[in-house]
Amino acid sequence: MVQFGLLTDATHQETWLPQILTWGAARCQTFTVVPGKLPAVMADIRGRGLVGVNLAGPFRRAVVPLVDTLTLRARQTQIVNTVRNDHGRLVGDNTMGAGLFQDLRARGLQVTGRRLVVLGAETLGQAIIAAAVDTGCSQIDVIVPVTASYASQATWLSGLAQMMDGTLRVHLATATTILARLVAQADVVIKATQGTDDPVSLAIMRQLHPGQLVVDGSALVRTSPFLVQAAQQGSETHTGWGCLIWQEALAFQFWTGKVLAVPAMEAELAAHLAPQSVARPSGR
Repeated sequence: MVQFGLLTDATHQETWLPQILTWGAARCQTFTVVPGKLPAVMADIRGRGLVGVNLAGPFRRAVVPLVDTLTLRARQTQIVNTVRNDHGRLVGDNTMGAGLFQDLRARGLQVTGRRLVVLGAETLGQAIIAAAVDTGCSQIDVIVPVTASYASQATWLSGLAQMMDGTLRVHLATATTILARLVAQADVVIKATQGTDDPVSLAIMRQLHPGQLVVDGSALVRTSPFLVQAAQQGSETHTGWGCLIWQEALAFQFWTGKVLAVPAMEAELAAHLAPQSVARPSGR
């Protein structure tokens, strides 16, 4: 049976992961990593019979210098959520953004050639933005709040925008008039921030309307003010549920070359988390 690892810490116990990956005949070994011990754990992973490891949020940037090479999408973002173990040689990848767009495609929700607004540019946001570039959106507008991490986000976004010849534009969340217009004109709006700290005001969110696709990229959201407001405005809404499953399915394919049965994974995860009343994904 295929064996993989999950690197987590005391505050990120992602117990859903072993459950959904049993459909790939996989067995999970969980490694609880204490502060400062990630290099030693990754060195130990090299000698284990694991096809790969997934990483919880706290380790997705710190692991970058600890692998031997990165895929293009991991190199673009400097974020790694999964690592393949090629007989001791570690290859880092980022399936977060790709998982979101693969989920939308699987549900017949078209993004290629459409105008996209992304709310937020932290770890999840950067993964989504990089994947949106690869997806071929006609215009990508990124709305970012001025926070402690804004400087690093701005540097990364500026470098990416220079390669995009005007297709990628960055806006501060304080420019409410401009943002309201951008949101009103968008075909697809994706929330890439965790929790309820939307970097747009209620007034801007009122620009959402029928004919738009509105996505909350946060994994396993029950509901959110963002999606509630979007539904009230008549927009089609979609949760991060399927994105979560697809990013793990893509990680498994990255490790093994095998394609998992995503509908079966969705059904198993739904049954596993049903007592928590997690929102089911919408779609066509």
